[in-house]
Amino acid sequence: MCLLAFIGCTLGAGMCVVAVALHPPAGVMPLVLILCIGGPVVGTWELPRALAVLHRHYLGGQARAVAHFRKSLALLPEVEHPLDG
Repeated sequence: MCLLAFIGCTLGAGMCVVAVALHPPAGVMPLVLILCIGGPVVGTWELPRALAVLHRHYLGGQARAVAHFRKSLALLPEVEHPLDG
């Protein structure tokens, strides 16, 4: 979903640049702008949900790693510091 949003925004910006460079008729320019701006907006409508899923997945993996690290630390024996008197 993130890749599709990126591609849509890139294509929309490219289409807008090409349309302005080719000097279309005045009646066509509003349609071109609606497509160039509205297309990526509609295409990125689901992007916040996709980013939330990615964020949740990343934090879930990190939480498992921290739990595993704490479990392995609990198995280590406790010793006194050598300079502690």
